[in-house]
Amino acid sequence: MTTPTFIPPEGYRLNVGLMIINAAGEVLMGERRDFPGTWQMPQGGIDEGETPQQAALRELTEETGLHPVQVQIIDEHPYWLAYVLPASWRVRNTLNRVGQMQRWLLLRHIGGGASQTAPRRRDRI
Repeated sequence: MTTPTFIPPEGYRLNVGLMIINAAGEVLMGERRDFPGTWQMPQGGIDEGETPQQAALRELTEETGLHPVQVQIIDEHPYWLAYVLPASWRVRNTLNRVGQMQRWLLLRHIGGGASQTAPRRRDRI
């Protein structure tokens, strides 16, 4: 899993997305605090000097409370994927970002560490 050095286009932020699965094949998703009823997989920015793998493990803890020893990186999408933020989001975006360039990683929860419980799916009706 090597990632070439990449400089995003003007107005885009480098970002990682995490698909975290457990032994049952369930995917961890969280409800956004700022948009109740909206669900997404953990993601976050890549800090200067960080690789996507390092950013993914940092974001894992920041966004889910899981620790790197509790997961195994299974795979990484081979390309950067771009998306443009909706205009309504750009209005509240103080950094004037157009969108993000994302690298997605697949992680498997293997247990251990601070918690022995695997991520569980929460359905909302």
